[in-house]
This record gives sequence, C-alpha cells and structure tokens, in this order.
Amino acid sequence: MFSRRTKARLVFLSNVLLLPIMYRFVRWRRATGDEESLSLVPQWFVAGVGYQAAYYWAYDHDFGAIRTSRWRRALFSGIQSALMSKLFPQSEGGRLSFSIGGNVGAIAYRLWYGVLRPLPGSDE
Repeated sequence: MFSRRTKARLVFLSNVLLLPIMYRFVRWRRATGDEESLSLVPQWFVAGVGYQAAYYWAYDHDFGAIRTSRWRRALFSGIQSALMSKLFPQSEGGRLSFSIGGNVGAIAYRLWYGVLRPLPGSDE
C-alpha cells in the first residue's frame, strides 16, 4: 500500500491543512462574543505539543507495538482516552489550546521526521 514515510507525509499535510480550519473556528467563536473562554492557555498549548510529539515518537519506534499491532493500538487508544478525560482541562480554552498545540506538535514532528528526514528505524 503506502510506505511509512508516505503515510507520515500525509499526516503532515493533513495537520497543516487543519491548522487554518482551527484558526477560523476560533475566529468564528470569538465573533459570536465568546472571547473569554477561547483564550489560548500556554500551559495546555505546550502540553499538546509535547503530547503529540511523544505519541508520534512512540509510534515511529513501535513502542509497545502500537504501530504493528491493531489490538495494542486500540488498547493504547482506550487507555489514552480514559487518562485524557481525567487529566484534560475543563475549560474550553484549555481544550482548544491542547488541540492546537497537538496540531503544531504533529506538524513539527512530522516535518522533521517524515518530510525532511527519514522516519526513525526506516531504511530509507
């Protein structure tokens, strides 16, 4: 099908295309008068960047076989969802900051590993 690097490039492209959509959403919500709850929370932005970069690092290195085993990936996703529901910020601004940070983290990681350089552990 597709090589790992091609998939990484597609992830990069999709995240780049998603960023302006997220920006427009924030602008639209602020235009409706909901400016206070949509302020960027730097701590959650940085947490989102770090989380997404760590996730892609673990995926690329097949940590816990999350890349090669569908069952382990599903189990990891379930555990991740449960933890995120407990640790996730309750404010809408915090959730949005985490999402935007995660998007930026994915772009940065995939730009470095996938677009500019080969993926870790690949023979390319």
